[in-house]
Amino acid sequence: MNKLKINNHEISKENTPFIIAEAGINHNGSVEKAVKMVKTAKNAGVSAIKFQTFKAHEFISDSSLTYTYTSQGKSITESQLDLFKRCELSNDDFYKIKKTCDEEKIIFLSTPQNKSDLDFLLELGISAIKVGSDDFTNIPLLKYYSKTKLPILISCGMTTLKEIKTTLTAIGTLDGYPTALLLTTSEYPTPPQYVNLHKLRTLSIKFPGAIKPPGNIPVTTTLSLYSSRPKLLTYVASADLATL
Repeated sequence: MNKLKINNHEISKENTPFIIAEAGINHNGSVEKAVKMVKTAKNAGVSAIKFQTFKAHEFISDSSLTYTYTSQGKSITESQLDLFKRCELSNDDFYKIKKTCDEEKIIFLSTPQNKSDLDFLLELGISAIKVGSDDFTNIPLLKYYSKTKLPILISCGMTTLKEIKTTLTAIGTLDGYPTALLLTTSEYPTPPQYVNLHKLRTLSIKFPGAIKPPGNIPVTTTLSLYSSRPKLLTYVASADLATL
């Protein structure tokens, strides 16, 4: 990847890093919090802010599935369907968020969960497609995404080098399709001893068309933006450490 352009932002070694604030679902389903996140991200000086676009019932078919997490020091177990349904934003909500991004002059990004989500985002207006690690090996879906000709930013947590090669080949990265391969450690928050930024060098050697080592080209960096405290928690790393 010598150059990658998102809107008017050209990502290359001649330019400053392209920084994405990861809003994710930390708005807890509140469009008011999501809008506040956009403004906070803009004030922090980042390049873009990324959300998640999904319909909970479309990817959680078993309502008996539960998830245990820690919140404010307490262990909580609840239905996965209820959790994601609570964090779901409506199409109208996304129009408000996109409008705010346009007004604040910050790039809007969102990870689609399936084809219909991407179709909606295309209608809304996006300049790149973010793919989470959970869909890295979903070749049919990725081929559908690549038909848009938009840049694809794809996280590679939980994958092997063989899987990475298979996916990048399917997308067309190795033949020049605009792709940014993002380093991901799929543990949140990531303990410092597991970050292992040396993986960036390994990936840059194996897939020079998709990623470059630090010091050669800016690698897309993702920051966490939490709704409970309107500020950015910054990871000092050129890597995607807080995404899907």
